Amino acid sequence: MPYALFTNDEQISKAYDTRQEVWRKADEAGLVVEVSPDGDDRKPERVLDEDYSIKPCPPDSDASLQPESMSTLEGIRRRSKVRQD
Repeated sequence: MPYALFTNDEQISKAYDTRQEVWRKADEAGLVVEVSPDGDDRKPERVLDEDYSIKPCPPDSDASLQPESMSTLEGIRRRSKVRQD
């Protein structure tokens, strides 16, 4: 089952074969942050920045990808920046 990065229930990345691939792309785009557990000596956890999630999605069709596709790292950064502004 493919997975993609979403914000506010809108898909902002292409579909990837695994959750791990989406995590890697989100991390490369600067959308993964470290959060320290409250009052705990445990190591910080890596989580998606606020308003982002990884969800199952339908597979991409070649026709659905535009020239400046959501599949590129720069495309993910651009689309996530628009959401934050």
